[in-house]
Amino acid sequence: MPQMTLAPPISLPEPAGSERLNAPPRLTSGMPDPGSIAKQREAYLKALDDQEKQAIAELERQRAQQVGLLRAQGDQQKKKFTLEVNQQVSQNDIVLTQHHSEQMMVLSQQYSQQRGVLEQQANTLIMEYQQKKAQEDMMVQQYQLQVEQFNAQQRYNEEMSKLQNQQDKVQGALLQAYSSSFLPPPITRQATYGTLYPAAVTGVNVSSSYTPVIGAVS
Repeated sequence: MPQMTLAPPISLPEPAGSERLNAPPRLTSGMPDPGSIAKQREAYLKALDDQEKQAIAELERQRAQQVGLLRAQGDQQKKKFTLEVNQQVSQNDIVLTQHHSEQMMVLSQQYSQQRGVLEQQANTLIMEYQQKKAQEDMMVQQYQLQVEQFNAQQRYNEEMSKLQNQQDKVQGALLQAYSSSFLPPPITRQATYGTLYPAAVTGVNVSSSYTPVIGAVS
């Protein structure tokens, strides 16, 4: 930066009373004129402008450098933070997966136990039903046999009643026939199941007006 030139000190005039007159001193001697001052000012202003531009450029360069460093540092911190976050997320994921697997295992065991209990209850109920069903079938079969026996007994009683009625009618007819033919009545005996079997009758001589009855009635 150029330096401005200073003017020399001004010399004062000698006091009056001297016989000799001296010319007044040049007050501007050694001083720069306004033109040179203006040139120097312009030069100084230009130098100041240049220095200002250089300083501004340097500041801009420093700012850009610092901004670049800050951004690079920020990018590194971002990457570091991202890595830390990803690592933390991965660890949490592993922990959650293990916890989920444990819960799934416990849940599966619980439902397996419940299924086992249900299967056991179902098997018990099925076995009980089968036993009751077998007992019920046996009771129904016994009932059917009893019904068949009852019906058979009813039919037997009806048949026996019919046979008894028929035998009573035959016996009555025989008694009537014997009484009309002067034959002695047959000797009866009680047979099995209430059936009457008349005894054998031998032939006898009767009046010629009657036909003899000879033979055995079974």
